[in-house]
Amino acid sequence: MNGLNSAMLGLMQNRPARILIIDDEPNVLSVLDSLLSKAHYCKTATSAAGSGGGDSVQFSSRALQLQALDAGMASTPVVDSARVAEIKQAIADGVFRVNPDAVADKLLQTARELLQSRQSLRQA
Repeated sequence: MNGLNSAMLGLMQNRPARILIIDDEPNVLSVLDSLLSKAHYCKTATSAAGSGGGDSVQFSSRALQLQALDAGMASTPVVDSARVAEIKQAIADGVFRVNPDAVADKLLQTARELLQSRQSLRQA
């Protein structure tokens, strides 16, 4: 089982995820440590980058891919502002219609995907 699937399985089994925090600023480390503890995350370690403590961290190729994906997604807007404005205007004009069949189909599809994901994680 790879690390990502293991972390997801841990979350699904109500076990806290482990998070490694590395930062140059001790104050940032302290704040993040406090916030994560309050959110019931299991902190693996905190370390100031370049602190010379002799500890080292190696990331797998998958972790590096996820990091690149995360960086790429950071520049992608989460919300399509033009679409939101279009829907707001349709609501204001009284012409926005909800298709209950489409909503139900999407909910069922999401439920199926979640169940399949859970089954895959249990089998891994």
